[in-house]
Amino acid sequence: MRSQRAVTYTVVFAAINLILGACGVSKYMSPNELLLKSNEVRFQGTEPVANKSLLKYELSTFYKQKPNRSFFFIPREWFYYTTRDTTKNGSFKRMQRRRIAERPAIYSETLTEATIEGMLYYLRYSGYYLAQVGHSSVVKKKKKIESIYHVDPGPRFT
Repeated sequence: MRSQRAVTYTVVFAAINLILGACGVSKYMSPNELLLKSNEVRFQGTEPVANKSLLKYELSTFYKQKPNRSFFFIPREWFYYTTRDTTKNGSFKRMQRRRIAERPAIYSETLTEATIEGMLYYLRYSGYYLAQVGHSSVVKKKKKIESIYHVDPGPRFT
């Protein structure tokens, strides 16, 4: 009896996720907007970097744009767009808007340049005076973009 109930709940939950997951947010965005899906730091260059994972983490703290999180496999920006109608403000929609919804992370070239400048400043402050930081982006389907920062720290001067 319990296992049958657990299977029923699992199937219902999976069906709801499939239905809501199909509701994309790209239909709410203007034609020239792209939704940021991920940021990544990739190291380049021939110089070995001590504590590469620590440096990668420290550089990731300089992201000026952070991608949206999910709530049970449903993008939080979907809740933002579906609860933006203020004329139908029920208590459940207000709760969704306050606690679950996130403003969509729209890609901005200006913020990307600010991220690069912050990374360069940190690398030079840490002793990587010949450091170079570049950027590339990969546009995915449905108006989504992945941002990749290419870091060549060069030799460290101590």
